[in-house]
Amino acid sequence: MKLILLFWCICFSNLTFSQYSGTAEYRAIIGKDSLFQSQEILKDIYSDAMDNSSKLTFLLKFNGSESLFSLKQQIIAENIDFALSLVDFENPIYTNNFTFEKIYTSDDNEYLITDSLKTDWKLTSETKVIDNYVCYKATSEHIVANLKGTFNFPVTVWYCPALPYSFGPAGYGKLPGLIVEYQRRNFVYGLTKLTIDKDKTIALKKPSKGTKISSKEYNAKILEDYKRSREDFERSKN
Repeated sequence: MKLILLFWCICFSNLTFSQYSGTAEYRAIIGKDSLFQSQEILKDIYSDAMDNSSKLTFLLKFNGSESLFSLKQQIIAENIDFALSLVDFENPIYTNNFTFEKIYTSDDNEYLITDSLKTDWKLTSETKVIDNYVCYKATSEHIVANLKGTFNFPVTVWYCPALPYSFGPAGYGKLPGLIVEYQRRNFVYGLTKLTIDKDKTIALKKPSKGTKISSKEYNAKILEDYKRSREDFERSKN
């Protein structure tokens, strides 16, 4: 792994001071989930989300230091918003590898949410060939807090050192190569197309509208709003 990291450092240093831009396309796949599919009120909605996830295509545009992950085109389908929420997407996600910023807006565009790009990746020597790309496995955790408690969901990605672009879907990156496959819980992002232009640098627009708030503060607010709604509902039944 030390040789891989050294290779990445050399390539990243060269790319940082050169003109280039890239566009990667990803497909999302939602798999089976016994928790959702066992609940009568959710199973049909979840089934629609599984079917419609195959229609979703995402674009990752990047240059030497920035990336922007967005939905390629909005489609009209049953429970498509639920499908998007299941693959952890609300609005375009901007990242900056130099400032360690991750910025996106809330679903209603009211808040401008900022987060740290730092991820506690655990690199391994395990490899897998994906569409002729030799990829290495890295793991981490995604923490979710709700009224039932705090949950740690494992994250597994496969990145390719031969593609020395330190970006990936859903705002993840800072690895020794482009993330070719990302998996968390019951969904997967998979790379389907990659285009690199070594002669120019594209400008990426950073989200700027909305009230600035940290991701920690935003998640706490969502949790509090949900708790208040539950309490109001319980009071209305009495």
